[in-house]
Amino acid sequence: MSEPVSVARMTAHYQGDALRNHEIDVRQLGPALVGLSLSFERAQALVDPGYRIKLNAKATSEGSVVIDLILRITNDVVPFLSSDEASAAANAIEIGAFVFGGIRLTSNAILHHGKPKKVEDTKGDDSKIDVKYPDGTIERTYPESLEMIGDPGFVKGVKDATAPALCDGIDRIEFHLSDVSETVTQEDAEAIDSYDVSDSDTTVSEMEMVVQALQPSFQEDGKWRITDGIKKQYVSIDDAAFKKRVLDSIESLRANDTYKVIMKVEKKFDSKNQLSTRYIAIEKVIDHKHMEEQGALF
Repeated sequence: MSEPVSVARMTAHYQGDALRNHEIDVRQLGPALVGLSLSFERAQALVDPGYRIKLNAKATSEGSVVIDLILRITNDVVPFLSSDEASAAANAIEIGAFVFGGIRLTSNAILHHGKPKKVEDTKGDDSKIDVKYPDGTIERTYPESLEMIGDPGFVKGVKDATAPALCDGIDRIEFHLSDVSETVTQEDAEAIDSYDVSDSDTTVSEMEMVVQALQPSFQEDGKWRITDGIKKQYVSIDDAAFKKRVLDSIESLRANDTYKVIMKVEKKFDSKNQLSTRYIAIEKVIDHKHMEEQGALF
């Protein structure tokens, strides 16, 4: 049995009110760590199947789980020279950068309304490429990361690894590996959870509905976290007239207020041929009730 070629230290830092006592439910953490391990294994297999990568959980520190990333050579005949160890350590960190890039692309594919495509002839000295989303947004990333978001195993691992951020009380997850890092917010986790590897057709429509604003915000690029009574999600606010009324103090925002709105809705069939729905933006606010007025719906 071969010994590890190298060990690179990685941390997964879960943050939020639910973790004030520096504890996390093992039913959330266990699948998340297994998913994180799967995403690295699939990334390594796609980039260089001659190596295999393994994640081991180590002792925890306050508010975080410390993970050791161990890169092993599959051919046990290969001698473990010090130069090989240094090279393997660098490779482990490089795989981490590819994985983190894949996490970001998976989230942004939903936030920017579709999977990105490579912009030709954009590879530079940093080995990255430009990719373009359907809404015109351009992002610089690794070609390996772009390949990974088409791999079902990698995507499943990423979904499981980031699932704790879907829970109330966990606001974000921060992954750190040497000088590369990635932060996953609740909004990112919701987007990742909606991501589908298949290229199914998507339809966008508008519908009238009632929602409750859990976290209203008019900060720059701010989105509201809303619920329809079944699921919670972040949405954009595209009603300029309503925004102006708030800025002019004609209307005031409070957490848990209810709104009758015209919602832009995206529908598609997922890889299991099941219909999925995602709310994109509030196009128009029709009516607004403060929390203390909510004896009945509109």
